[in-house]
Amino acid sequence: MSSRALWGLAGLLVGLLIAAGPAVAQPPPSNLCAGLTGDAYTRCLYAELDDRLRAVERPPAPTSTPRPSGSPSATPRPTPTVSVTVRPSVPPARSGVGAMVFTDRGNPTNTEKDIAALREAGATWIRMDIPKGAAGSVRGGRWQPDVGAMNFYDQAAEWADAAGLQIALVMADFDNDAAWTDDQHRGFLSQYTEHVASRLGDDVDLWQVYNEHDGRDYRTFAPTNATPTYLNRLRLTLEAARTGLRKHSSAPLTTTPFGYPVDDSRYDKWVTFFDGIGSSIDVIGVHAYPERSPVVISRVPQYIRQLRARYGKPVAVLEFGLPEVSGYGPPAEIGKAVVAQISAIMTADPFCATLYQLRDRGPTGSTDGEQVFGILRNDFTRKPYYGPVSAELKRWRDR
Repeated sequence: MSSRALWGLAGLLVGLLIAAGPAVAQPPPSNLCAGLTGDAYTRCLYAELDDRLRAVERPPAPTSTPRPSGSPSATPRPTPTVSVTVRPSVPPARSGVGAMVFTDRGNPTNTEKDIAALREAGATWIRMDIPKGAAGSVRGGRWQPDVGAMNFYDQAAEWADAAGLQIALVMADFDNDAAWTDDQHRGFLSQYTEHVASRLGDDVDLWQVYNEHDGRDYRTFAPTNATPTYLNRLRLTLEAARTGLRKHSSAPLTTTPFGYPVDDSRYDKWVTFFDGIGSSIDVIGVHAYPERSPVVISRVPQYIRQLRARYGKPVAVLEFGLPEVSGYGPPAEIGKAVVAQISAIMTADPFCATLYQLRDRGPTGSTDGEQVFGILRNDFTRKPYYGPVSAELKRWRDR
């Protein structure tokens, strides 16, 4: 398995060099930044990446056509050894766009097919999940892994890696017991993230811990307000998760607030959320569902830029898209809106962007919008707008 310790940013920046010369391999993994936290960690990784790319000398003209960026069979080339200096800021690079794949331990073949289909569609990123409690549980006063489950997730990461996909791994929720104190809960969470990183850290490019917990308690799911007290609890918990991850991985950490509707009020809620917990994460993660309105879609890149400027950190859009339900019009209009969303988001140079679903989770014709966000139906057949969406994915892949 290949390590992408520079978050996958290198793959896209190096791609900018391909136009003038053959493909340059990503640099080997580094632990130079592993002991840092917060903004110092972010600056260190940017600086390391920047120094490495500045040090790459363009080799002679290629004698054959370079393989597409992200090809699993591309031949690595050595990268010069360089020194690293930390500068106040190095601008983030455009990464790539992909989609969510819900891993299916009960049917590994479907997960393997999903990953192959995602690559075929033109994606460069996969957002995949480890569901709550699926990888192990707290027993005997410690979090302990389910070895069989972890073998499956390790295999899924290998499939994604072989397909040339960068991985955003979601651990959306964690075990809870009302008898645990917050400190006990954090200790168990740190053990969990440490173990997952020990198994998958070589492949993961972005860690996400918790999902949309700005309006519901991250332990109990009870409705809550983003008060300073609540946000401080969540910040400390994310710091504990990052402590576990850092023992085996230098990939960045993110978390996400709710993302609908996309308007100034939502943006203000994002700011309140990240003002409270931002020091505990390395990438600002958002969900953004702008539906079909061109005016609303145009807000998303604006908000991405504002968030990046406010926090000095990359911004990832980890959920967006539109479900195939009658209220959003015929399939052609839905596809047109999804293409417009991808185009708008990617013009703002996000860390990455991932459609909510590659493949529907529910049956064709379902009226539950949550189940039909995919560009593929549940049976892997292509929806009418698969072609235009795939073409847009490939347009950003090949830039």
